[in-house]
Parts: sequence; structure tokens; C-alpha cells
Amino acid sequence: MANVINIQTLDELRRFLNDKGIMEIALRGKNKKFKTFQKIALDQLQQNEVSEKVQQAINILNKNNNLSEKSLKMLNSVSKLNKLNLVLSGLNLCATCVGFAIMYAKLDKMSAQIAEIVAVYKQGEAIHANYEFKKILSEHSNMLDCRKKQSYYTEDQMRELVAGEYNVLGLLIDIFLAGISTNREELLFSILSLAQMFSVSIRYFDETYYFENKDAIGDGDRWHMDHDNWVAVFDRLSSPAFIDTIQDYGVFEIGLNTVENDCFYINFYDQIRSLKQDVEDNQAMIIAIDDQDLFSVVMHKTSEEAQQEIESALKEADVPLDACAEILRVAVA
Repeated sequence: MANVINIQTLDELRRFLNDKGIMEIALRGKNKKFKTFQKIALDQLQQNEVSEKVQQAINILNKNNNLSEKSLKMLNSVSKLNKLNLVLSGLNLCATCVGFAIMYAKLDKMSAQIAEIVAVYKQGEAIHANYEFKKILSEHSNMLDCRKKQSYYTEDQMRELVAGEYNVLGLLIDIFLAGISTNREELLFSILSLAQMFSVSIRYFDETYYFENKDAIGDGDRWHMDHDNWVAVFDRLSSPAFIDTIQDYGVFEIGLNTVENDCFYINFYDQIRSLKQDVEDNQAMIIAIDDQDLFSVVMHKTSEEAQQEIESALKEADVPLDACAEILRVAVA
């Protein structure tokens, strides 16, 4: 672990400025999830904001290293999990337009099969709730596109998106646990993808909710009343009952041996816990920074780094450059 530098005054930070008067703070976690964290023009910030809020934000991000790099390499060696590796890689593709362009294409293609599974389950269970998987995909994509243009969704729009993703994810979990599907790989891929989407959407909603309402709330509960219910879905996905089902799926349906299956379910568990931790870390960052403009700058830089990591991951996976270019073209069109 790198040494921690304690900064007491603004002048002590000036030795880190480049020739343009910019300080760059870099962070690399165990799974290399974060690289460049933030570039800060010191003269544009008050001393306390530099010495306290930025350090707090770095400390928060530095805790989020749940996924083992060694186990991820093991997972990538299991050829039977090629499709699932995309969502078990530790890189959330649902947080940026570039990443979600990849996910959207795969999820949209399998949406008809998932719809048939849902229809059978709902008929057997006498469930009449609306199922809007394709609508949720489209809405999540549009939300990311609006953020790209810095034309952010309102609090109500984000709440509707979060609630919609929560309902669809809960229904898919019910179906997987019921064991009625003949397309279990597609179903599990959809569950993991929606869990990633859901984690991203909650974080963006928390950001909007806090800064829109913090003055009115005062010392009360900072988050939406449904927040704990929403986040509990990650506990359900990492519960003994669901993990047992995942283990059975690995052994009996895709033929993993003991070592492969251990790697599979442990990475699944770690990924889900990491998604929940992302939400909790984001809340802590919101409170630590406590300034909407500064938080937006931090998140914008983080998003840029995530996009760069996605592009790098594509190259490292030997995805042809023309395929990368096509993905990027679709994402920014």
C-alpha cells in the first residue's frame, strides 16, 4: 500500500501541481478498478475542500477492493462461462454509454426469450404485474445518454427508473429460484446485468435526492424511504439460498468441476457484494464532498476513467479494433 501523505495546509499541496497549475490524484485498487481519480485546480477551491473532502473521497474509494484479481483470472480461464464473464469481470459496464452499448445489444437480443420465461412463470403464479424488461433497458440507456450530455434526469425520473429496475430484478430472481426456466444462462446473465444497472441507478438517484433535498431534510434521514428495501435485493442475491442455487447450476447444468464451480460462485458472491458496496461508498462520498458542483466534477472524471478502462479491457481481450470502433460509434451516436 502506498504511503499516506497528510496535508495540513494549501501550500503543502502546491508541490504536486503540474505546469498548468493542476494537481492530479491517482488511485489504483487491488482489482485496478480506479486509476486517475481527479484533477483539481487548487486556486479554484477553498483550502478545507482540498485538504478534507478530497482526502475523504480517496479514502472511501480505496476501500472498495472486494474482487480478487487472482480469482478473476481463474474465472476467465473457465471457457464454459464466456458470456457470464462479461458481467463477473468486476468492471460495471452499465455505468457508461460505451459499456452499456455492449450490454444493451446482448440483453436486447435475449429479451424475447426472457419474456417467454416470465409469461410462463406469471401464469403459474397468477402474477399480473407488468413486465417491462425492454422498456427498462431503453430507459437506462437514455438516462446514461442524458448524463453524457449533462442533461440529467430529474428526481422523479430517477425514482421511476430505480423502482422499475427493482421490480423487474425481483421477478427474475423469483423465476431463477423457482427453477422453471430452460434458458438458465440467459436468465442469470439478465439478473447479473440488471443488478449492475440497478446499482448504478441507485447511486445516481441518491446523488439527485440528496442534493435536491438536503436543506429540507436537515438532520433527518438523508435517503429515500424505499432505499433500504431497494438495496436489500443485493442481500437476497448473495443469500445462502441463492448461492446454493448458483452452485447447483454450475455443477449440474453447465458441468463445472469443483474448482471451477468454487471460483464461479465465489466470484458471483463477491460481485454482488461489490455492487452493494458501491452504493454505500457512493453515499459516503456524497456526504463527504457535500457540494453538488464538486461532486459532479468528481463523478465526471471517474466516468471518463471507467470509459478508458472499458476500452483498454476490450483491447486486452483481443477484441478487433474495428469491433471496438463500432461499439464506440453506436454508443455516442
